[in-house]
Amino acid sequence: MAKIDITRQARAPQTASVYIRTTAVTSSLTGEYDLEFVPVTGISASVDGPAISGSLGANATFIRALTEAKVSGSFTAASSSFSTRLTSAEAELALTLLSGSAQIKSLLPAGTVSSSAQVSGVSGTLSGSAQIATNISGAFSAPSASFSTRLTSAETELSLTLLSGSAQVKGLLPTGVVSSSAQLPTGVVSSSVQIAPNISGSFGAVSSSLASRLATAETELSLTLLSGSNQVKSLLPTGTISSSAQISTLPKMVDRTLKITNIGGANVQSLVNESNDPIPTSNQILKWNDSTNQFELGTQTAAVSLEFNDTTNALSITPGNSVDLSSLGVGSGGASTPLTASVSASIGVGAATDLTKVLRSITFTGNAVSASNSGNALTVAINSGSSSGGGSTTYNGNKRVSNIHLRGLVTASFNAGTTGSITEFLDAVFFPNTSPSISSSNMTINEFETGVVGTITATDAESSSQTLTFGTQDSYSENKFLIHSGSGQITVNGHTTASLNTTNRGDGTLTHPFLVAINDGFVTSSATVFIRVTPNTAPKFRTTSAAGSIVTAQTGSVNENTTNGTTVLTFFVSDSESDTITIHPLSQSVANRFAMATSSVSGGKRIIISSATASFDFETDTQHNLFVSASDNHHGNTSGSYLTTLPIRINVTDNVAPTMASQVFTLPENSSSYTDNGLGANTNSLLTIGTISTNDSEGDTVTFTALTLTSGSGKSNANQSQPANDPFQVTSVGALQLKAGQYLNASIFNQYKYSATYKDNFNNASSSGVITINVTEEPTPSVSQNGTFYIIESAVSGALVRTSTNGRTGTQGRFTTTPTVSWNVSSSGFFHIKSTGHVSMTGSVSESAFTFAAGNVISGSVTASTAFGTQATAEFHSNVAINNAPTPSFSNTSANLNRNGARPNNLLTTISFSDSESDSLAHDTFTFTDPSNQLSSTKVGDTYQIKAAQNISASAIQMTASIKDEHGFRTGTTKHDITIAAPNMGTLTKNGTFYIIESGVNSNAIRTNSNGRTGTQGDLGVTYSPNYNSQAVASFTSSNAMVAVSSTGALTLGQNVSGSAFTFDAGNPITSNITFRDQFDNIGSGSVSINVAKNNAPDIIFTPSSPSLETTDSEAGDEIVRITFSDTESDTINNGTFTLVTGSHARLSSSLSGSAFKISGQSNLAAGKYEVTASIKDSHGFRTNTEKVSITVTQGASKIFAYKSTRGALGLNGSDSAAINILGDADKDGNAAANSPIAMFQSGSIGSASISVTAGTMTLISSASVTALDFTGSSHSSVRDFGNIDLSGNSGNGHQYIFLFPSGSTFAGKPHTIGTSLSGGNNTAREYIVWNDNASSDSVDSAGVHYFDLKSGVSYGGYTRYGIVYALSANTAGTQFFHVIASSGSAPSSEV
Repeated sequence: MAKIDITRQARAPQTASVYIRTTAVTSSLTGEYDLEFVPVTGISASVDGPAISGSLGANATFIRALTEAKVSGSFTAASSSFSTRLTSAEAELALTLLSGSAQIKSLLPAGTVSSSAQVSGVSGTLSGSAQIATNISGAFSAPSASFSTRLTSAETELSLTLLSGSAQVKGLLPTGVVSSSAQLPTGVVSSSVQIAPNISGSFGAVSSSLASRLATAETELSLTLLSGSNQVKSLLPTGTISSSAQISTLPKMVDRTLKITNIGGANVQSLVNESNDPIPTSNQILKWNDSTNQFELGTQTAAVSLEFNDTTNALSITPGNSVDLSSLGVGSGGASTPLTASVSASIGVGAATDLTKVLRSITFTGNAVSASNSGNALTVAINSGSSSGGGSTTYNGNKRVSNIHLRGLVTASFNAGTTGSITEFLDAVFFPNTSPSISSSNMTINEFETGVVGTITATDAESSSQTLTFGTQDSYSENKFLIHSGSGQITVNGHTTASLNTTNRGDGTLTHPFLVAINDGFVTSSATVFIRVTPNTAPKFRTTSAAGSIVTAQTGSVNENTTNGTTVLTFFVSDSESDTITIHPLSQSVANRFAMATSSVSGGKRIIISSATASFDFETDTQHNLFVSASDNHHGNTSGSYLTTLPIRINVTDNVAPTMASQVFTLPENSSSYTDNGLGANTNSLLTIGTISTNDSEGDTVTFTALTLTSGSGKSNANQSQPANDPFQVTSVGALQLKAGQYLNASIFNQYKYSATYKDNFNNASSSGVITINVTEEPTPSVSQNGTFYIIESAVSGALVRTSTNGRTGTQGRFTTTPTVSWNVSSSGFFHIKSTGHVSMTGSVSESAFTFAAGNVISGSVTASTAFGTQATAEFHSNVAINNAPTPSFSNTSANLNRNGARPNNLLTTISFSDSESDSLAHDTFTFTDPSNQLSSTKVGDTYQIKAAQNISASAIQMTASIKDEHGFRTGTTKHDITIAAPNMGTLTKNGTFYIIESGVNSNAIRTNSNGRTGTQGDLGVTYSPNYNSQAVASFTSSNAMVAVSSTGALTLGQNVSGSAFTFDAGNPITSNITFRDQFDNIGSGSVSINVAKNNAPDIIFTPSSPSLETTDSEAGDEIVRITFSDTESDTINNGTFTLVTGSHARLSSSLSGSAFKISGQSNLAAGKYEVTASIKDSHGFRTNTEKVSITVTQGASKIFAYKSTRGALGLNGSDSAAINILGDADKDGNAAANSPIAMFQSGSIGSASISVTAGTMTLISSASVTALDFTGSSHSSVRDFGNIDLSGNSGNGHQYIFLFPSGSTFAGKPHTIGTSLSGGNNTAREYIVWNDNASSDSVDSAGVHYFDLKSGVSYGGYTRYGIVYALSANTAGTQFFHVIASSGSAPSSEV
């Protein structure tokens, strides 16, 4: 069955009157697709004329498909132009419409149905007319309420995706898909021919919007739709119907017009069709005209009758066809009676019969159907389960599907499994349904709550294609809870109370039964949700946290020493329902010894009970009783009491007195006072030596009240020999202290003992334990030295003893101890020690018996005493270190150790001395020996300079030097050798490749630039490697007189190159041998080669370089090109050698202007290209330069002129012959009479302001530069731009106007002839007219046109030929405008 997708519409925006066109149905009757009706809403319709009634017969499938789409009504008359439009559409469809879905199949979104194969197995989808062939009967009357809106929506959507034929995707369809009518099973409608005999009736009133919709669609179809398979005809398989031509012999559907009266709530009955014809009115019908092959609007004159034939079971409509009603007979088991229909005998059938009465006269009997008449429509409906062709017929559906072509829809093993009626079979195949599943469940919510309880879920096997709806069961009347129909969310209606718990849910728990239901569109399932309302409870007190153990009483304690603000108890309170908790004030005795603080924590509140006083006395009160209460936000209202009270008992603990154990302290004796033992006396200050500890179980503060001596020295504390008897004391906090000014001496008395008295704030003083203080002796100092001591053998008094082995440098020898001490040394007068322990000499070692050579040491002892008087003594000795001899060393003057530098008095080497001890030199002991006798020595300070005594040749020389220091212990001697080297002769260098221009003369610099005239001057140099004593070249000598070289190496010409044999073309370089000498008379040599460079010819410069000008700028004498010259070598230009070749262009000439040549035209240049060649030499004349330039002359805007002439004004009679004769060229052959207007123009007077001619004067009125005569781009002709043409004067005789213009291919709009009228488009080629816009009347003026050549050698503006448009009569008007325009044009707007 053909698929008509009404979910899309043409791309153009749609209006309420645009319809869904299906005229292309014949091109898609190959049976490839299912007919798909998309539900639409908002369209209502009615059908005029007799309705189809009775048995549906073979047209049942078509009618039921319409019924499935919710279309109701009856069919009336057809549109008058339906046939013609179908024919036009069929022609258009072959080019522009889609005839199959394959063309855009790849573009369809996932899930789009494009083939019957896709829906054959889907429940509820129609894929063939056989599925509903027996389910619909009767006629269509009342329209579907939603059809109008749905069609409107579909019309908008159809613009995107309409498929109109199956051939487009035939090659892409899976096996088994119906793609040709030959494949369809018996009974399936695939062509209108199959139902043509089964439809009867006639067409009455036409659809109100059909005409305009057809017109709109016809416009759209040409742009956006494909209407037939012709577009892919070559791809169609044999036998496929792709054009209406293939079924033209079949009966036409001439009796199906649906009258739509309302679309989307808008009345469309008053619309007109695309031809602006009115909609048929009452009593008018559409009649088919066999002659014109179209419908025509006419009056209702035909006789109409309806007759039911009991024998044939057919309803006849005259004129028309019959509808077979036999299928509506007796059902199975006699469930229904036959359908009969009769026409009232009182109603006659004739030409004047009222159609409405005929309809109302039809009567149906039997219970298979029900019929009703309303207005002009008859409705017949099949009663449920009554028709023998309906769903009550037994059908065995309990078998596998054997049709292999349906494998894309169902599996090979699919079995509907029904044995009952066809309805059951169809439901099992297309509408299988299982009840939705919902289970009873339990939910919980607190008392006094509102809002959401929870959400229930349901499952359904067909959930992907059905919508589940939640609700309450009809039996649920409490209305305490609500359920959302879509989500299944259960909410409280009001608030919850525990009284709702009335029903045991099965586990002994009372709940509220909430009866819910779920509907899938077919059936309803139910379940019970048991909602437990948890009764509200009062807050609970807890330990450790809000989630801790519940407590009903609390006990705490405080000590007598408890201070104000001390935390006594911490506990928590929580509420099981998370209600707001209120903590009530603490209840206690009037003494108010406790305070309560609350704070919010996670899950509830924290309560802290703390002391509010420090006055707790065990002897007065041993315990205190408190109470705290907590309630939630429901307490005290109508809900009841929700308050909890916690009793608290706090016990008072008795305080225990502190205790003290025996303790020992230690103090060194030197912490006390002492007398002067070399470092000064000392009186000690108060000194804390420790803290006496006690034990108090409550941590109370303990106060010491006394420290009593039990064992002392019995001395007077006068000095270190009389140590103190009672030197210690204790503070109130237990600090044990040495009193100020106390002498201690452990060697006399070393242990003191005391008894201490102490108490806390709650008990009396007590005493226990012994305090012992031991006095220890000061440690003996430990003396150490910082290394082995050395003293140099040349040391004198004051020299420092060292730890370095040389005895004179490095760290000074030193003794150190741990405490501060005083020092004393004993050494037979050699050593001295400072208070810091540093050791030096008091006696002189030099000249003593202690020497390095003797190997003996100097010994001594040292004593260290502490401030307290403790001493330590240590022995030590110092080694005697060597005094070294001076060391001579030679420092060569390397620059002079060559033959250039080894000359008399030149320094060759210097002798200097180093002494380890920095002793002075004994110069009287210095000796120098030179076996070669070529050297001399000279003392300079503490050094000796060794110089050459004569010129020394290259050789090796040996020498020796020796000396002692001031102490003379030893002599230092050193030998030394030097080598005198031979010098280098030097290497000649050049600063580049040398060039000289062939025009060079004496003294010109030789260059390194290849042009031989600019850049760096050629230069010679000499390098010496090695270079001794700054060797430098002193002079150069050249063997070639043409090459001159200065003492610095600069190269110049010694003679002229110009005129010599050395030229660039000869390619011979200039060479010379160079000899050079340095300041030491060393001589070297080399050679040079100088290339001869080219002297260039002058460069010719054309300005402009590519001349391009218009003819108006290239008249005789105008400068066209200027030639200047530039010479690379700045040589003088030889103007006498200049030549100019113009070829065949004799119109160009040159003239010298200053240093340039000017190229100009000897006469006006016409448009074209001109080439000239120029040549020049410089003053040397080595070469000639020749260059060309091409001059382009284009035809630019050309000048046109407006003249008025007095000559022969009286002789102008309106004829062309008279006018051209007055202008001077009577024969129009170009041979104008002398001094006539044309002759003056030919002779070169064009553009002159006033031209005297025989018997008159021509006066220039205006001129303009234009490219065409007929149009300037300003909406009028160029002649109009002359402005006002004043032709008055000439003694009232007026003037003849002459419009002069150039004639050439580059000037457009030239007339061939001058016409006498505006022809309105039927003009001769290049026929123009002269339009005169004046004050009296605007009209075509009498005028002529003539062309002539200028005299030989005469041109103007680049033209040698001109034309004139001239008046045939004299004109005397003073204000007027002229236009020269094509005769095919229209008259210009009047301006005067």
